[in-house]
Amino acid sequence: MDDVITARLWRRIQRDFPDPETAQRVAGLLRQFIGRLGDSTRGGGVERLMATVVLCAEGKLREIYDLIDLGLTDWRDLLMCHEEMAYGDDEAILDRELGPVAPGDDQPVPGGSRGGEPASRKTRKAEARQRRKTTRAGSRQGRRTRGR
Repeated sequence: MDDVITARLWRRIQRDFPDPETAQRVAGLLRQFIGRLGDSTRGGGVERLMATVVLCAEGKLREIYDLIDLGLTDWRDLLMCHEEMAYGDDEAILDRELGPVAPGDDQPVPGGSRGGEPASRKTRKAEARQRRKTTRAGSRQGRRTRGR
C-alpha cells in the first residue's frame, strides 16, 4: 500500500507528538486504521479521517486509541468529533489545520508501518493501573525523603 500519511499530516503529527517514537507510533496506528477500514472510507477521504483523529486527540496518545476504535465502529461518528470536518469545507479546514500542500510534499513520509495494533480496552486499562501505581509509589517515596 502506498503511504497514506501525507507530508502535511506528518508535520502536524510531529507538532502534536514531539517525541519521535510517539510520532512514529501515531503514524503507524493511523496507517493500520486506514488499512483496516479498507474500501469503507470511500465517502470519508483518507487524509480527512486521519486528520480528524490527530486533531481531536489534541496531543494525547490515549485519545488516538479511543478515536481509532470509534472510527473502526463507524467512521462517520469519528467525523462528528470535529464538527467542521463533518459539515465544513474539508479542504479549507485541512489547509488551515495542517497547512497548505507544499512543494516536495509528494515525497515518502518516514516510518513505514510501525505502530502495532490499537491496544484493546483491557490492555489500556492495565497500563493505566500500572501508571497510577507508579505515580502513587513515587509520591509516597517523595514524602518519605522530605521528612529526613
